[in-house]
Amino acid sequence: MNLAEMLRGNPLAQKRLADNFAMDQQGDLARMMQQHGTVQDPARVQEPQALGNLPMDVPQYTPDNAPDFSEQLMNLMPIAGMLKAGGKVNPYLKGVAEGDELIGMHNLSADNLAHAQEIGGLPVPSIGIAKANAPLEGFGDISLIARQDMVTPGRGNPVVGADAYSKRYPNIVEHNGEDKIFKGFTNSGNRRYAPHTLDNVVKEMKGPVTDTEGWNYGAGSLRSNYAPKFRTLEGIQKARDQVVPEKNMPAVREEMNERLFGLADDLLPYDKHYKKYELGYGDTVTARLGPKERLSDYYEGIPPELSAKISKFKKELVDSPTAYFEAKPQRGVQLQEFGGAIVPDNVDARTLEILKRNGIENVERYGGAEEGKYKTKAEAMKQFRDLMFSTGGSGFLASQLSGQDR
Repeated sequence: MNLAEMLRGNPLAQKRLADNFAMDQQGDLARMMQQHGTVQDPARVQEPQALGNLPMDVPQYTPDNAPDFSEQLMNLMPIAGMLKAGGKVNPYLKGVAEGDELIGMHNLSADNLAHAQEIGGLPVPSIGIAKANAPLEGFGDISLIARQDMVTPGRGNPVVGADAYSKRYPNIVEHNGEDKIFKGFTNSGNRRYAPHTLDNVVKEMKGPVTDTEGWNYGAGSLRSNYAPKFRTLEGIQKARDQVVPEKNMPAVREEMNERLFGLADDLLPYDKHYKKYELGYGDTVTARLGPKERLSDYYEGIPPELSAKISKFKKELVDSPTAYFEAKPQRGVQLQEFGGAIVPDNVDARTLEILKRNGIENVERYGGAEEGKYKTKAEAMKQFRDLMFSTGGSGFLASQLSGQDR
């Protein structure tokens, strides 16, 4: 597949390319593409509306026949990882051990997939970025596999270096025979409703991402407030060693929560408002340790060694392992934007029809006993190497704008 063919068949790739040209203020990308014969007229490249008809002439865009050009362009264009390049190795995986690759996925149940089809998409979905050899198992047995551009940080697509503990789907109730979004009460005590549409659910769910679920998870909630907000795909790639299998996480959570509650005990003698440990005090301390709070507002005379202990805990909490990073696109995401799906072997016909209707043809099954079936989701995930990433990426242009990797 050459670059022109890929662009004409993928509007998302066209938009990503247009975004890169918009950022290419010095014209470096356009000149490089002209030098290598990819475009004839760099002036036309600057016009996003002309993307569908760009005169692109390189017959094969792969690392084999254009190594220098490919290497440079990979660092300029996040869409480059979307190329299968005729079955060639995904250049995003250069130097990465098998199983250590990162990949984005959104897990959901068959019923939730049907619901997304019914309302026209997924409102502000959580896209987990995990290791390919340890894919996420919770939230549903169907995994929609994200393309690299869906997990590339940017305006309207925040990516957090941990579980974000973000807003959940709003409360849906039946009112006058129709499903409605319950929006609370008016000042006079009347119930407020809104139509249950994709746009209205997006309005309810978008906005601040971290620690907005409305429930305190102890060290996990505190960590989400301090977790890095990635600015580039390269920053995510560099942090991949922090991602570990979910089975390793209970011990990490237990240790961090024990240390947090230990700090609550240590802080109690200096508390201006509490004289003894009361129900909910641990949650209170968790909130007080957040980045927007000042301990001096709640405590008096904290000794230097305790202040140092608190600072050390916060740093080690942020640096501790996580099962996944989380991307949170602030919009309704269409099912056809995903690059593939992994489904259980006993998947129902309705699910397969929904996937097919939305152009998701790359579907792998797991959990089957028959010969040739993948026993685990991790084995099925190996079939999506073209959507994995771990090195290289969007670095140059994005890092020039952000000034840092994450």
